[in-house]
Amino acid sequence: MPQTLTPRQSPTMRQTIEDAPLSTAVAAAAAPDRFKPCDCCDFRPDEWPDSNATLHIRPCMRKCPYCGVTVADASKLRRHLTKILAHEAQNLMVVPVSSGRETKIRKRNVDNIPRPTRPTRTAHVERPTPTLPLNTKQPSSPKQPQLDNHPPKTHQDQIRYMEREKFDPEVIKTFKQLKLSTPADISPEVTQLWKDHNSRVPSIIDARRCWAAERPTDAKLFAATIEQLRSPTSTCTVIRRGEPTNDISAAIEAIGQLVYPHCWNPLKLVDLRSDILPDGIFTLPKGVVHAYEVDNLQVMLTPKYYCTQLHFDNSDGLSSIIGETGLKIFATFPNTPHNTSLFRSTGNNEAKLEMIGPSLEGGLTFPLTSTSVIDLPCNCFHAVWTLEGCFLAALDFTTPASVGVYAHLLSSEVDELMEPERQRDLFDWFINAFEVAWRNHHVDDAVAAWLRVADRLTEWASTEPKFLEEATRVCEAFLTSKCSEDVACPCEEGGRVGVDGFRGHFEECHVFPSLRKRRGETRGMATRPKKKARKRRTVRLSAKTAKPVVIPGRWDGYLAASKPLPRNPPFPTGKRGRASASSAPSGADLVRPPERLYRWSHRADYAVPSPPHPIITATMGFQVAIAQQVYDIFVPRGEAHRRRWDESWIHYRQRVDAPVLAEAAALFRRRQDAETPACVGNTGSQRPERKMPDKGSAKKSKGTVLKSADKGGKPAGAAPQDSYLDSEV
Repeated sequence: MPQTLTPRQSPTMRQTIEDAPLSTAVAAAAAPDRFKPCDCCDFRPDEWPDSNATLHIRPCMRKCPYCGVTVADASKLRRHLTKILAHEAQNLMVVPVSSGRETKIRKRNVDNIPRPTRPTRTAHVERPTPTLPLNTKQPSSPKQPQLDNHPPKTHQDQIRYMEREKFDPEVIKTFKQLKLSTPADISPEVTQLWKDHNSRVPSIIDARRCWAAERPTDAKLFAATIEQLRSPTSTCTVIRRGEPTNDISAAIEAIGQLVYPHCWNPLKLVDLRSDILPDGIFTLPKGVVHAYEVDNLQVMLTPKYYCTQLHFDNSDGLSSIIGETGLKIFATFPNTPHNTSLFRSTGNNEAKLEMIGPSLEGGLTFPLTSTSVIDLPCNCFHAVWTLEGCFLAALDFTTPASVGVYAHLLSSEVDELMEPERQRDLFDWFINAFEVAWRNHHVDDAVAAWLRVADRLTEWASTEPKFLEEATRVCEAFLTSKCSEDVACPCEEGGRVGVDGFRGHFEECHVFPSLRKRRGETRGMATRPKKKARKRRTVRLSAKTAKPVVIPGRWDGYLAASKPLPRNPPFPTGKRGRASASSAPSGADLVRPPERLYRWSHRADYAVPSPPHPIITATMGFQVAIAQQVYDIFVPRGEAHRRRWDESWIHYRQRVDAPVLAEAAALFRRRQDAETPACVGNTGSQRPERKMPDKGSAKKSKGTVLKSADKGGKPAGAAPQDSYLDSEV
């Protein structure tokens, strides 16, 4: 049997042959020389036998104890002792052991938990399917997305996740200062705050209840977005550091950040429209909330590290991740008077969360994954952090209980901080919520909300005709319905009155004056006398005689006919007074009218055939010809028409060169001197003769008469570039 020996460790000083017993010294003297293999322990040469032994080589040993050869590491020393011919005859067995330092037992965690023994295989036990491929890294790796079944739910877990993913330190600092709780540990006081000021608490819904069909994969979404950017009609917008831009290179960079995120300059892509998400694929589940006016499916792209500042949406909303991957954190706050006052105090400052974040009350945090959908109440304040890049879908809707939230927001005048387009949209959503409320038996809430913002609605309706029209329609429908029969007005002069009593009181005290005037009950208010409506006419110049002819109907806009029009063609009016291609006669092309034509309520209805003259090919030449003919037609109708036409003619005066105007003026003066068409409005009367003022009187006239071009191509007169056709005929 070979002898098993191990080098001995001792805390004492190195022993010599003289200090050892006599038998040991004699044996050491007879043994050949030995070399110290390492510096970790005391070296005893007699412990290294010549042959037939098992040597335990520790990782710290670097020198052969027999020949003194120094090697790089312990593994090469083991190879040296077993493979070199000089030691092969010694019949040594070399085995590795742990180092001389004491090994600490690691605490048991997820990584070092011993796997349970495999149960005995039976006919009824199946092998579980692996959740991850063999070569896939564990979810704890920073470069891998977080698994949907293990998102960071608590505030502290979310902070640790941001620190591990190396978010901006300022972002982490702001997030730490927020007072957030989860739906699992929400207090009754916070729950009551949400129900009092936002009608319900935000909640998480299973995504399978909201998607009517199979969602597209990340690869399909990526390809559809690239295809949309190639389209010339693309309407997507890129948000860079809070500023919108339509740069195509920035949009491509935002898509690239899905794979290679940028911590300091993340981009957001909004207003994505693609056929890959058809209508009705993302809906509101039944039984969750009584939703109405479900519309406006929005798709946006948010890469990792992108943070959305504290804001509020104009309606209730659902938000869901479209693809298979993605992780977001929502921090939501109710619309309490305290939070609303703090939000308004920030003004137009973009860093709202840094300013008022620690002072907000009732905060809740929700992790959003691809398996969940978040339901946000109406107008609630919220901020979003993207922990893993994804495509997000959002859906707007309203509820009968949302009308009170709109009233609180409008009465606090927070909407004044918004852009004009969003502010207009907020008032429209209030009218929708008011109608939804009284039609679904929430009449008391609807009336109370209307009274709370009646002054603001009247002020807004005075400058927004479309809003006034829609609000008047909704109020008329409410006052003529059965819902307004037995209502107690909450104002000081109200009370539970009869059918006519409440309606008359509401019309007299709380609705717009235009509605009272329409219903014929002004309640003693003075009204302006009605003006006699002027009959509109459509004038067309005949292709043969160039005389104006009145034709039935009217069509608002300019027409440039490519061929002679039929006699007296019908001109139906387009939608809401605007010219449409369907209302134009055959063979006619639509030409954009002057910008200020409708602004001055001058809606001339006419169609003019193309005159055979080379001026058509000039820049804006044909439009100049049309304008001059119509101007000559409407001059006899009065001074008011001339003044309105002069104002709208400035649009062409700034865009057309002076030589083109001079040529147009000379052409039509020659044609109208040869034949003088009669005005239809003044039958039997002739158009007044055109008198060319002299140089002295031209300075006193309101306009400046253009004369024929001189030899240099410039018109005569003091102001050749700013001159336009004479308005004094």
